[in-house]
Amino acid sequence: MTEKKYMNTVYYGNDELVYLTTRALFYDKQKNIISINKNRYVDELKLYKHLKKKGVGSLLSSLIPIILVNNSIETSFAATSLFFQWIKKGITVEEYASIYLLCTLVQNNTIEKDDIFNITHNNIFDKQDTILLERLKINLILQFESIVIQMLTFLEPANLSYNENLLLHLNEETTQTPNRMCEYFLKLKNHQINAPDYQGNFDIGKIFNLNQGDCISDSLLGQLSVSSKSENELELETKRGIVVLCRN
Repeated sequence: MTEKKYMNTVYYGNDELVYLTTRALFYDKQKNIISINKNRYVDELKLYKHLKKKGVGSLLSSLIPIILVNNSIETSFAATSLFFQWIKKGITVEEYASIYLLCTLVQNNTIEKDDIFNITHNNIFDKQDTILLERLKINLILQFESIVIQMLTFLEPANLSYNENLLLHLNEETTQTPNRMCEYFLKLKNHQINAPDYQGNFDIGKIFNLNQGDCISDSLLGQLSVSSKSENELELETKRGIVVLCRN
């Protein structure tokens, strides 16, 4: 089931963001969740911004892998809400509730009215926002038929139709063969491996200063070689495959 959802997220979402997020996952022993290594995620974003083919910048393509890699609604909600607060520098009542509902939908394949009652503030809100959360829960129940649209609108209104299509296909049967990233993801989820500690400091300027034929070992990309270079583009051969970067 997880394998299918992961591969559908790759296919119907932004595959580069799915893989970017997967590479930044690690097991946080203190919190007992699989979470995001912030240093790794920031460096992966530096690289992503210069990819020639970036696709739609769908936040859901980063959220779903974090939800899937954890084994319960509670742990996926803890990891995903922490990531969201960090990436957005805060979280609203509507976003908080929507993340819980997204975790429920991805983990359970559906959202029931009782799931809305299960949204608790976990002492992160003051009295006023706690009241707002209770009012929001009532409104969500009253407009339950459009719960998914409301959730996606609160989370990422700019990509509403794109994300709606992704969720629509999340559970469908797939003929895609699980790739190496999917296999790595499943091993992380099952605690068969843990991600190596990442202490790198990726320098995109250093990469663009390379010349055709240069070979180096990079903290993010590992062993790489420059197969071609033009004024605005750089083509690299890496363990990930061919990576084409653009200056602008």
